[in-house]
Amino acid sequence: MYEVYKKVEGKVFSVKKIMPGVNTPLMHPNCHCSTAPYIDEKKYYEWLDSYDQHHMSYNDWVEWKNNEISRALAVRNGNTYGIKTINDQGVSNETKADLDKDIHKLLKEYPVLKGRISEISFTELSNNEIASARINKNLDLALKLNINIFKNKDMLHELIENENDVLSPKGSMYGYLKHEFTHFLEYQYAIDHSETVTRLGML
Repeated sequence: MYEVYKKVEGKVFSVKKIMPGVNTPLMHPNCHCSTAPYIDEKKYYEWLDSYDQHHMSYNDWVEWKNNEISRALAVRNGNTYGIKTINDQGVSNETKADLDKDIHKLLKEYPVLKGRISEISFTELSNNEIASARINKNLDLALKLNINIFKNKDMLHELIENENDVLSPKGSMYGYLKHEFTHFLEYQYAIDHSETVTRLGML
């Protein structure tokens, strides 16, 4: 019988989805198997550390956090700034929420870029390149994010924390994106300057 239960040893299942003999042990008189409640330790301590601020039960807090993440995805879903997202499968909602929060903040800092960034795409980039600000022949701005890094939260955090900050205050997702937004500002300045020159030439 142990070989049957070994397959589910250490696995975590929702109480609603428990099926004896499938994902939990079949209880019998000589059974030495056991089950125990599980809680995400990182999330639990996050709830505990912030209890003085929210005074919510753990379950209420988790529901509230999930709603907060859903609201934070407005930028990613294109509901706020019309920015479409491409190929984000495999990137965690937590990572997307962090991205959205920082992009929202940066667009408030640089309102000239509102409506100018056409897409955020998760794609293959070289080596440890986390992100890249691009402009195409139609003068559309796009933010390219390294799919291989953004799908791996541990790698993403390690690369961001150890990023050289000599040229810009990287060291965080916000700092790294701010560096890329600086390039967007350069592109936008060049576009505006070019259009001004063209208009003057047509007069």
